Amino acid sequence: EGVVNKRRLSAVSNDGGKTWEDVSRVVDLPDGPQDEDAFGLFGGLVRLPVRDMSVLVFSNCDSAEWRENGTVWTSEDAGRTWPHKRSIFEGSFAYSSLAAGRADTASQGLIYCFFEQTDFGPGNLHLARFNLAWLKAPVGRERPTPSPPS
Repeated sequence: EGVVNKRRLSAVSNDGGKTWEDVSRVVDLPDGPQDEDAFGLFGGLVRLPVRDMSVLVFSNCDSAEWRENGTVWTSEDAGRTWPHKRSIFEGSFAYSSLAAGRADTASQGLIYCFFEQTDFGPGNLHLARFNLAWLKAPVGRERPTPSPPS
């Protein structure tokens, strides 16, 4: 149905995923590049272990026509709104996956975005590391430096 519909869908389950309701389009979240020839499913999603909050982080490319401009969006209300948006990588950005650091380890409080670039070959896999404070900070603070995974 064209560019207008290239957005993520959301639904709610109150029974562990047996049934779903309240299906709606999330206008703030792209589902892959927004040109008519592209398809979605590029993004990652993780729920952060933040006490008394339902914090979600979503990663995807943020581009009208190509797999580029790696971006993360943050929701603090279980996905009802997505007020925070930050760029993590300006170059080519294809499939991505998110993970949250584990409690009581050195990774606690960190968010990891593992992603690939579209130019396949050595050096096209990257890992960006950041935290919720950076995601919520005013735009202009330094972008995380992705590094090849070790």
